[in-house]
Amino acid sequence: MRVPIPGIGKIGVVKDIPVEELSLGAWTSAKNVRFHDGAARKQNGYAQVLGTPLMAPYQLFPVATSSTFFWVYCGLAKVAATDQTSHADITRTTGGDYSTDANVGWTGVDMEGILVLNNGGDVPQQWTPGLANDLTALTAWPSTYVAGAMRALKRYLVALNITKSGTNYPYMLKWSHAAPAGGVPTSWDHTDDTVDAAEFDLPAGGGFLVDAHSLRDGLAVYKEYETWLMQYVGGLDVFRLTRAFSSFGCFNKRCAAEFFSGKQLVFTGDDLVLHDGYQAQSVLESRGRDLIRGQVDTTHYRKSFLAINPVFKEVLVCFPEIGNTQPNKALVWDWVNQTIGLRDLPGAGHIEAGVVSAVDSTELWSGAVGDWSTDPAAWGDREFDPAQRALLMSDPVNTKLYLLDSTNKQDGSNMTAYVERINMGFPLKAEEPPDYETRKLVTGLWPRITGTAGGQVRVYLGSQEVVDGPVSWEAPETFTIGTSDFVDIQAEGRLHAIRFESDSDIEWKLHGYDVDVVSVGEH
Repeated sequence: MRVPIPGIGKIGVVKDIPVEELSLGAWTSAKNVRFHDGAARKQNGYAQVLGTPLMAPYQLFPVATSSTFFWVYCGLAKVAATDQTSHADITRTTGGDYSTDANVGWTGVDMEGILVLNNGGDVPQQWTPGLANDLTALTAWPSTYVAGAMRALKRYLVALNITKSGTNYPYMLKWSHAAPAGGVPTSWDHTDDTVDAAEFDLPAGGGFLVDAHSLRDGLAVYKEYETWLMQYVGGLDVFRLTRAFSSFGCFNKRCAAEFFSGKQLVFTGDDLVLHDGYQAQSVLESRGRDLIRGQVDTTHYRKSFLAINPVFKEVLVCFPEIGNTQPNKALVWDWVNQTIGLRDLPGAGHIEAGVVSAVDSTELWSGAVGDWSTDPAAWGDREFDPAQRALLMSDPVNTKLYLLDSTNKQDGSNMTAYVERINMGFPLKAEEPPDYETRKLVTGLWPRITGTAGGQVRVYLGSQEVVDGPVSWEAPETFTIGTSDFVDIQAEGRLHAIRFESDSDIEWKLHGYDVDVVSVGEH
């Protein structure tokens, strides 16, 4: 009996519920595969762009003017900028090199066209866009203060977790006077009754203040285990602070991001939570918490971060796996298709969306390969339209900047991509529920794979005797795109496992597959 396996790209990877409750279209493992539009397809890779950075880049900040799109990248001691043609060291000339480390990192905010940077160890800095301009100390900021993070709310700058002359106040919020048009705030003096500047200590408990991010017309202010709302009210108070959630906070700086429709995403360390300041819901509950829980390195966890991919409608939760010093994995949530996957990273420092002017001859008409249905890139002169936001990724280990979702390789090297499902109780008839009791013989598979003509995808078939028992894998067979329509592979057992894998410079997209299966008895 030939049985179709439906919905192979509609669910993605599920780790959190018993396998006997999974539909046949769910996967138990995947690597570098995107679940999109009902199919499972190999992720695009990444390629070096924008030349060689002047120092190891840990953090990225896009800065747009009316004529130029800059990228500012921060090292541990210096900061540089590129107009996507030339690079310039914009480190401050007064005060010496900066003193931060990779676990602390930088935060940045655009304030009236001026980039304000903060690293938790030095006086906040400001930069007027231009390669000839160096960073300078933030106007009016107290010279003996440092802040854990700095963000903006309306025309105010807001600093969190303040250290004064070496004494740390981990629950303190400090905000500036309102900035003038085209400038930064002129006062942070909370003792001056003629300005709006103030300091405010949140109650102890809930962990230290970590970061804040825009939420509609306010800020979501994060402790380690609590979330607060900061809203402008004017008058003598200026701002109102209220506790929104006591059940979750923010894992680290850069682990929250403004989302669509007045919502925000926050990575808590073992979950991804979507909230509007009043109601919150888990994105990973009963699906993907176990993909992260217990997987993050406990020494370098503070290097984790969120990135939003506007082109593919994805959120990347980037983290260092146990034993890694930089984020080498990303849990990928597709918010349109509501699927979850995993992809490899090169030890990323940061990923940020912005304009990347990277010419690639493979995307010219004369150099294009593949077909319309599988080519993920835009047809034209550039991989991305200059008006479209792409993802730039920093690699501090190799001192490179990469364009993400570019080419079929990872910085010129072939990548391994696969989807795998174990504990499959193939039914004996179409549209029947999974069968975990009958002993069955699979006599062949009919994959529906499109992609690079002549490209080869290995197909593995295995058998199991009990749920969660060991898999006995048969030798793989090769499916050649554009030529094959059947894989002659056999395995007998109560349960089966299947895997589709490639490690070459090809594109592929698995739309579904059918399985030929017959009963060989109950025992």
